[in-house]
Amino acid sequence: MEHAVSNRNGQIWFFWNKDIDSVVIEEDEQQITSDISHNEIQTHFTTTFVYAKCKDQLRRPLWDRMLFHAAESSKPWCLVGDYNVITSMEEKLGGIPYNMRKSLDFIAVIETCGLIDLGFNGQRFTWSNKRGTHHRIWKRLDRAMVNDKWLETMQTEKIVRSWSKREFGDVFVKVKEYEEKVRKAEENLIQDHTEKNRTTLHELNAKYIRFLKMEDSILKQKTQLQWFKEGDANTKYFHSLIRGKRRRLFIHKLISEGGEWIQGDDNIAEAACGHFQTIFIGEDKVINENVLNCIPRMVN
Repeated sequence: MEHAVSNRNGQIWFFWNKDIDSVVIEEDEQQITSDISHNEIQTHFTTTFVYAKCKDQLRRPLWDRMLFHAAESSKPWCLVGDYNVITSMEEKLGGIPYNMRKSLDFIAVIETCGLIDLGFNGQRFTWSNKRGTHHRIWKRLDRAMVNDKWLETMQTEKIVRSWSKREFGDVFVKVKEYEEKVRKAEENLIQDHTEKNRTTLHELNAKYIRFLKMEDSILKQKTQLQWFKEGDANTKYFHSLIRGKRRRLFIHKLISEGGEWIQGDDNIAEAACGHFQTIFIGEDKVINENVLNCIPRMVN
């Protein structure tokens, strides 16, 4: 690599070769943001490399910079690095139950900036406390996220012209099937970190990504958004649909009628079901209709 730059505390280093032009836009203790272009591509991309602080209050300046950049720039934007916070209960394994209140600021920033998580290959968790088996904690702290403009610019697949209903069903089923296979393979790798399990996970991930791409192409055709290529407004709308489909939205906690906070997917699901069952199950109650006498009678 011919070029390199670090942030002010030396915790983030960015290297690039002579085929890349890079100009640092800003940097601080938690990020480097650079304008990047390749000598064979006209488009300029903004990339932010992140290494966030461990404590909630120390991460807030980073969230503020992200919000500011999203409001000020319309360029393709990618953010990649260690955010030191998770976005769902499923991104932690082991230890005491996670308090999702710690993640609400980060989740709100992701939504406000219009970012989508690009997903990942390999293990589900990127950090471990490396303690003994019974005290080990795993978390997914690293991620890559992009805005709509990045997706529009990087879009390379052609819109599929015709698909049969049978093909629709097959692909959608395959996506769910391989999503479950990948999940099980990840669990196997975490429990038994062998080369065989790692290879199996990589192979399943490759097939899963292939079917995801097919699903995206089908959705473009199925929703009749062929005008996707006809203008910036249309592409932005299309990608907002895709982002809405892929983005994981979470109810992080509920408050019961008794004022008790309820957390955890299973507990929230149980509380929600109980609430609506109570509403829709009939009870022997007398309805007081006297209040209806206050309404003028318009029809005899």
